[in-house]
Amino acid sequence: MFEIVFDGAKDFADLMASIGSFVEEAAFRIDEEAMTFRAMDPSRVVMMDLELPAFVFSKYDVRGSEIIGLNMKKFLKVLKLAKSKDTLILRKSSNNILEVILDGEEVLKFKLPLIDAEEFDVEMPELPFTVEAVLLGVGFKKAVKAAALVSDSVKFIGTQGKLILKAVGDDTEVETVLTLEDEVLLDITIEKDAKTAYGLNYLEDIAKKLSDGQELFLKFGKNIPLLLRYHVRDEGSITFLIAPRVE
Repeated sequence: MFEIVFDGAKDFADLMASIGSFVEEAAFRIDEEAMTFRAMDPSRVVMMDLELPAFVFSKYDVRGSEIIGLNMKKFLKVLKLAKSKDTLILRKSSNNILEVILDGEEVLKFKLPLIDAEEFDVEMPELPFTVEAVLLGVGFKKAVKAAALVSDSVKFIGTQGKLILKAVGDDTEVETVLTLEDEVLLDITIEKDAKTAYGLNYLEDIAKKLSDGQELFLKFGKNIPLLLRYHVRDEGSITFLIAPRVE
């Protein structure tokens, strides 16, 4: 049994949409400290890790610990109605039903059936990243959009204090070069130059839900997964780990 309240329902909806881009069913753990989720997409290319500590919610009344399974398509249909000023209430009593309430100019109440879903019990791997950067969502979205015009993959390159996203098509190529002189690149550390390609369809799904001013933390190295992470209400976070494209 629990009742949790999140102010700014549209933000929560966008967060769930990021997860729903990769999985049809999700198993969320809700305990007295946090709401968490970890899974891989069916192709086993993308690993996701969500952590929303109790204090990112305006109300967090949870006793004990339980796993709730949700059909993400049904959940997202409801959340698409969320507005920025709405308050989201998630409530579960003793039955196998999740109440989803959107409290705004009007009050919308939904009851969704919970499903059996197994928790993905695998730790996020420790990887030898050699390039780390922080950039604004607007810069990431523009670079990904440009790359998608010419190819289905993009190379992340870290060299000489620069972050480069390069895509090459049959007869066209595009390159986004970011340095600390650019407003969208906030920080970059390069221990060793690296160049690795990743699938653009996964990056596009993540970029869609980023706000322009969102700070995106990224890490990569030579021929290892790309880590993308952004904060949720300062203390929460969602992380994506994307396997490299084999070329």
